[in-house]
Amino acid sequence: MSGLNFSRNWGLWSLYEATGDTRFRDAVHTHVEWQLDHPEYRVANYDGYSHGVPQFGVYVYAKRD
Repeated sequence: MSGLNFSRNWGLWSLYEATGDTRFRDAVHTHVEWQLDHPEYRVANYDGYSHGVPQFGVYVYAKRD
């Protein structure tokens, strides 16, 4: 689930950049905060998401404004 949530952020951020609609940016922040508040999804299945979290997570944090 962690990798999936972070990958959704990539799409939401792209929508924000394309439209300037701050609802998409705010949705990114909500997804990230939720993910950070639920570590059980990061530790439950590392093999299932280990490639996505760093890849998408770094992108999201690099783009955060």
